[in-house]
Amino acid sequence: MTFTVHGRRAPALAAFTAAASLIAGLALYGPTLAAGSTASVAASADTYAAADSIGSNYGTAGELHIDGSPENRSYLRFDLSSLSGTVSSAQLKLFALSPSGLGYQVARTGSAWTETGLTWSTRPTQGTVVGKSSTFVSSAWTQVDVTSAVVAGTIADFEIDALNGTAIRFDSREASNPPVLVVTLNGGGTASPTPKPTPSPTPKPTPSPTASPTAPPSGDPVLLAGGDTRTNLAGITATGKLIGAFPGDPILDVGDDTANGSAALYQSYFAPTWGLYKNRIHPTPGNHEYETSGAAPYFAYYGAAAGSPTKSWYSYDMPNNWHVVELNGNIAHGVGSAQEVFLKADLAANAGKHIIAFWHEPRFSSGSEHGSDTSFDPFWKDLYAAHADLVFNGHDHDYERFALQNPSGQADPNGIREFVVGMGGAPLYSFNSIVANSQVRNSATYGILTLTLHAHSYDWKFVPVAGKTFTDSGTQATHS
Repeated sequence: MTFTVHGRRAPALAAFTAAASLIAGLALYGPTLAAGSTASVAASADTYAAADSIGSNYGTAGELHIDGSPENRSYLRFDLSSLSGTVSSAQLKLFALSPSGLGYQVARTGSAWTETGLTWSTRPTQGTVVGKSSTFVSSAWTQVDVTSAVVAGTIADFEIDALNGTAIRFDSREASNPPVLVVTLNGGGTASPTPKPTPSPTPKPTPSPTASPTAPPSGDPVLLAGGDTRTNLAGITATGKLIGAFPGDPILDVGDDTANGSAALYQSYFAPTWGLYKNRIHPTPGNHEYETSGAAPYFAYYGAAAGSPTKSWYSYDMPNNWHVVELNGNIAHGVGSAQEVFLKADLAANAGKHIIAFWHEPRFSSGSEHGSDTSFDPFWKDLYAAHADLVFNGHDHDYERFALQNPSGQADPNGIREFVVGMGGAPLYSFNSIVANSQVRNSATYGILTLTLHAHSYDWKFVPVAGKTFTDSGTQATHS
């Protein structure tokens, strides 16, 4: 089992430096690691210092530099507080931008430094050398075995030094190929849902969030829903921690993973947070994915899980007779469109099941930024005719729960319950005129929605990020 965390911070993240230090520690919230399990942990901080510019800081630079004359040294930090167990291997990987016939060395170093505060005059004391690289070429990965310096549950700080007078450049965590520490555990280790040494709290029947919720007593499947993460690093990090507290449960991501759909932003913001759980995300594209032509990075990032640019819709079954349908609100979705034809056929083929559908833009919304979108009437009419139970959307950055209603927006016991769950981390919006049948709203709290899917009912609960108290919960019988 491999968990990949190739995250970096783009230059636009300078204002979020403090929050950025939390990212790498999210690498393995939740899963239990079997023998030989591997986590690729992104650096939580990196910079370099130059002897010929003793007061300069390079914490937001896109490169790391080492040199023998004038002397340059680079510094890396990896937060392993979410790992426990015995480390059997740790490989530090750097992407070289220049070649070397001699290589470089890696040493332990003190932890009294910050990414935006370190200069040559404030650099930490160098410790024991723990490894040396072999020779390497430009535009290629190079690695050093640093197993002796890595302990699960701690912070690992390294200094990188040149072995001769030739300058060597590497990608920093602000660049396309950020540094990564690949850690393999012997087995029996786990990823703690909260950073050590604080023990995981026991869930309590209060509105306050718990970092480690227990599985529902029924043992029925749990489904998570949320989205609109975009580029607020602090918000994405906080909701990512919540996802990690529900190990193994699938996630309906309602879109807008990034601000412009670019591959760079996927790697800078999404990959080190929600992307840690990519193997259990069921995605749908948002309008911001399509700000990059054809949403190409979205389809490249998710691969087969997202379908393809020409067939970006899919469906799948869950236990207890539940069936989930993903649709794409950013391409043709009117009557007779390819995906509307698919939706009708899929619903007919799964008649009698409990139906959940999700896409990005909501048919009904009280959000001030976007509001309701009647272009999704065809989806709603097809779903209503098939006795669907639930629809999830985002787009408006808030939380809103609607009563059961029909496609005309009238209260109807045979109708569909819609949730707007755009509270994944993007800047939150306010509400405008309240739409009919809107029951609960919140525009001040990041979080995720959890659903427990019973054989003939479902429970929902909004789980807020740490420090917030808003919640919403309930139970509803299914239509079949």
